Amino acid sequence: MIAYPPSLQGVAGSKTGIAPVHLLDVYDMNGYFYYWASRKFTALARVDAQSVAGNAPVATPTYLPWILNVPQWKFNRSLSTDMGMIEIQCLSGDTLQRDFEKIVRSTALEGALFVYRMWAADAEAAYLEVHGTLSVAETDPYTARLSCKQLLNPSSDITPMYDYSETCQWRWSSKQCGSTQSAPCQQSFLSCQVVERIAAISNSYEKNFGEASANVATGAVNRLRQY
Repeated sequence: MIAYPPSLQGVAGSKTGIAPVHLLDVYDMNGYFYYWASRKFTALARVDAQSVAGNAPVATPTYLPWILNVPQWKFNRSLSTDMGMIEIQCLSGDTLQRDFEKIVRSTALEGALFVYRMWAADAEAAYLEVHGTLSVAETDPYTARLSCKQLLNPSSDITPMYDYSETCQWRWSSKQCGSTQSAPCQQSFLSCQVVERIAAISNSYEKNFGEASANVATGAVNRLRQY
């Protein structure tokens, strides 16, 4: 998780006592943007880099006042996952389907990218900025909790289900194993009862065959060749 500490010292208007606004920008896997805040908020227009010559402002969309609660963020300087929970309202919409339910059904919020900012509107700067991925932890008819985690999360890495080793990974007499014997095997190649299905790698070779002379022809053989 990328977090930027507060850095508003010396910024004009940062000590006027105005409460900061919690802003959450979400970019889902289908390419949709969502803007949520703790209260209705419209950011000031900014100048796009491609239109600097013409000084054309690019309007920022209005944030919907859906954020209800932002607990304290947990940052760790270890392999522990940095995370935080954001609670948003799930009341807007009609009695048949809430607006947030429509978003969950029509998009892919699982693994969506987010940018959270504790925004000081008077100073036009962020006390705290966090980047990461989110997922829907739980929902009820009134609220929804979003689990926000760091960008590179070791606990969500996709790893192989089985390890390649000398020990067979199949459970004896399972469908993958295919053994119908009455006695179990020792999870090894030598004791395997269905060798064609073994899920193991043998790195030792049998050397107890004994030595024997090669059975090759020792006499001269003259074959008729046609020129």
